[in-house]
Amino acid sequence: MAKDSKVKKEKVLPYEILFADEHHIVVNKPAGIGCLPDRRDIGRSSLLELLQEEMGEVVIVHRLDVLTSGICLVARHKEAMRWLSMQFQERTIQKEYIAVVSSFVPFDDLNVDRPVGPILRKGATTVRRKGKSSVTRFVKDASYKGFTRLKCFPSTGRTHQIRIHLADMGMPIVGDEKYGGTFPLLSQIKRRYVKSTKDHRQEESPLIKRLALHAKALTYIPFGSEQAVTRQCDEAADIERFTEKLERFARA
Repeated sequence: MAKDSKVKKEKVLPYEILFADEHHIVVNKPAGIGCLPDRRDIGRSSLLELLQEEMGEVVIVHRLDVLTSGICLVARHKEAMRWLSMQFQERTIQKEYIAVVSSFVPFDDLNVDRPVGPILRKGATTVRRKGKSSVTRFVKDASYKGFTRLKCFPSTGRTHQIRIHLADMGMPIVGDEKYGGTFPLLSQIKRRYVKSTKDHRQEESPLIKRLALHAKALTYIPFGSEQAVTRQCDEAADIERFTEKLERFARA
């Protein structure tokens, strides 16, 4: 008679490892998880804590906002941390983000150089004359009725930089409540929209429930190498679904 074998269930992690070697890790961070521990976020582990549980001592090289998804660099030792951090400081690392704004965008390719001020008490900031130098290039990727999809290439790495630059031009990112963004509904883009009789008592659910910003790619020189590499990650599923709805119902 065969002995019962215990099958160990594989642990499901909330992040995706895109690349890993003995020097650094490239992670696809989901929206809703902070990169570092936050005493205000009780009961929810940060990306750093989750990685350390699985891989031991690691250091986050650069941070993404809690509600931003996408690619993040993590160092596995101090020398790699210094090497990668220096590239961010010297602005040699190339970053690409995808954003969807709830606005018509009148340009195809625009370089924005506007200083960003320090973060205020409520966790927001603005373009300020005495702020720090902040440069972002925006390239139109697709146009829809009332919305535009942009590729964003920040040269500097100020907190909320992309969000602030777009909001300052009157083009807030979809779902960015902090800077004037709103949550779009299917009824706003679909002609002859009819609400289901089953849901007549419920409020309509938004097409996306968070900031429509995704860190898509990083180009950098790995520790111990002289050759730059580009790491990319797939778009977050919620942004992908939102874009599909725009393609179907709001194509310009």
